[in-house]
Amino acid sequence: MDEIVSLLWQRDEQALSQMERQYGGLCRRILSGILPCVCDAEEALNDIWFRIWNSIPPAKPKYFRAYLAKTARNTALHHLERTQALKRSSVTVLLDELAECIPDPSAVPEPERIALKEVLNRFVRSLGKKERTFFVRRYYFGESIQEIAKSSGCTENSVTVTLFRTREKLRLLLQQEEYTV
Repeated sequence: MDEIVSLLWQRDEQALSQMERQYGGLCRRILSGILPCVCDAEEALNDIWFRIWNSIPPAKPKYFRAYLAKTARNTALHHLERTQALKRSSVTVLLDELAECIPDPSAVPEPERIALKEVLNRFVRSLGKKERTFFVRRYYFGESIQEIAKSSGCTENSVTVTLFRTREKLRLLLQQEEYTV
């Protein structure tokens, strides 16, 4: 078991400072990709630590970094929804990009939503490393095209084209699986 998870299970407050030291940068990167305001990101960061503290125990995540990243993303989305319900944000742009190929979840019945989730997971696993990295960084972590290009050593145009082609593959797969947009 991860050392931080062990400390959380023991309710040792050192876990919080250790999380900040080890994972503060990761969380801030996720938050900055979704939240437009630094003060919102700092508030969300405190909420992340609070949510992790309250969820472990009883949760016992096998992969703490992934558990933390998911908590950070969900917390950021919750903050965004709460603070900018009517404003067009970077997340709205991301959702608009995906709206071309993914059906509206509210229009899909629950059993089909579970199946759709599995299709999406299978799709992401089937992608090549570069495509998968770009896709996850853009649509899961909310990173900008510029950030992805800079860190990957590619041009912005290359990232944009790769993402477009990946979305097109996803759209075709969902059509084959009989999901309509």
